[in-house]
Amino acid sequence: MIKTPASSTSRPIQAMVPDDANHQVVAIGAASVASAAIGVELVRLVADTDCYISVGPAPVATAAKIFLPANAIDYLAVTPTQKIAVITKIAGTVGNLHITPAVVGA
Repeated sequence: MIKTPASSTSRPIQAMVPDDANHQVVAIGAASVASAAIGVELVRLVADTDCYISVGPAPVATAAKIFLPANAIDYLAVTPTQKIAVITKIAGTVGNLHITPAVVGA
């Protein structure tokens, strides 16, 4: 069992235990690319270039979807069967979207 981190005053600190074994890297480019099914209900996202993301069972990322700035860390609640699609914001720019699931039951 994983112990919940606490402050010096014994208050719980919100933290996610990363599941390194199921970390996904999705290439960011001019076409929408989707991840595999997430498998859990909480993920940490970070991209190394400005991009748009979409979440769903068969997502397609477009400029009308959720903007994720480069190097910004975001946490999303998802369902285990959902996927995350990504597309670059700036034409000709490529990069990677890192999707780190939370350890289930942590």
